Amino acid sequence: MLEFASSDAVRTTGEAPDVCLLNPDTLMLIWDTPTRLWEVPRLETAAGVAISPQATLRLPLNSGGTRLLRVIRRPKDEPVSFLAEAGTLGRKDEITIEPDGDFEFANASLLIEGVTPSGRLSLVSTLLGMWASMFRLRLSKSYNRFLNHLVSEIVERPQRAQALAKLSDQKMLIAAGLPEAFKEIEAVFIVSPSGFRRLAMLPHTSHQGPRGQDLVYMIADRAGTEDGAYLVVTGVRTLAIRHLPGTTVLPSLSRWWQARGKSDADLREYIIGALARSDMKASKAAIEFQLRCPLSSQRVAGGGSLPSGEVDLAVTTARGTLIGGWYRDPVDMIASIDLLDSNGIAHPFGDGFYRYTGNVQDEDRTVPATGFVGFYQDIQSPVPILQPRSVMHLTSGNRHLMVPPAQPIDPAEARA
Repeated sequence: MLEFASSDAVRTTGEAPDVCLLNPDTLMLIWDTPTRLWEVPRLETAAGVAISPQATLRLPLNSGGTRLLRVIRRPKDEPVSFLAEAGTLGRKDEITIEPDGDFEFANASLLIEGVTPSGRLSLVSTLLGMWASMFRLRLSKSYNRFLNHLVSEIVERPQRAQALAKLSDQKMLIAAGLPEAFKEIEAVFIVSPSGFRRLAMLPHTSHQGPRGQDLVYMIADRAGTEDGAYLVVTGVRTLAIRHLPGTTVLPSLSRWWQARGKSDADLREYIIGALARSDMKASKAAIEFQLRCPLSSQRVAGGGSLPSGEVDLAVTTARGTLIGGWYRDPVDMIASIDLLDSNGIAHPFGDGFYRYTGNVQDEDRTVPATGFVGFYQDIQSPVPILQPRSVMHLTSGNRHLMVPPAQPIDPAEARA
């Protein structure tokens, strides 16, 4: 039961808050005020003692007002009385909550009604993050049902995400389209009636999506998505919801990759890296994928005064990335040989790059060339990456990709 007191000693706003449950042990108090609240109002007992734990969130409304949310523990043995500022200057509400009060669970539709897009982003981020941890709500069935309902109500008809391939018994590859304006993804959550979880790795973004969208790939656990789920993608002042239909049968990663008919080397390394950092089965799947779906080797073919070159040895291990090869540069056009990461970003070798004089076979003749060996410690992988990519960077600013032939799985054999 909720008691709302008005007296000469306590000037009240005249509006009792709505009180509802986030789970059986956690209460949420809701006020709507006609103006913006620029400061966090106080909440304390009638004796002036702060209530702990407590959390407050201000949601801007389309009307220009504010929806003020306060979350506290439900009293267990005896009533609790407190004074709550609700935004009106100098006014407080005196509220008493009984332990046996008959409160309903939070209504997701009513909670977001009239809330601005920025307010909805704040609400979703807070429910998935701070409040779930502070009030230990992650394992609450009622809280997870509420979250799933709320996410489904944020967008009237959310676009679909698609489960593409089975990576291992536990992992799958998902793709979703996001607007090009959606920059700096901060987190991705999977939300279903059975629970929610944050993806361990940020997505890989490919600028190849339809209708001016970026295509975003991510790796998620399959558990809990059999009957469908939602992807919640948060960024800097941005929020996207995508519906993931339930799937029971998915093609293997190798079969899906071969059926695509085109290669995305950055995506390939992203998948390998994600699998390599997972369990033992996923690590084995990363090796199998590389062996079944190797990249086409690529060298720089020059002629006359143009530079040429090739990487014929390259492997990434838990200690770093080693490459070896040669180049010819008759008129000093090569600025550097750089290593590419899984995002296609070039990294100079710095002091880890060594050159030596040698010869290479050019058709039917032997010609002088510069051999090189490079080691870059900061690009590592628990599972060997068998075809690390490099670029020949010219003084003109042009870059030429170099991809070694598929390397032996044993790093010692590769070095030999």
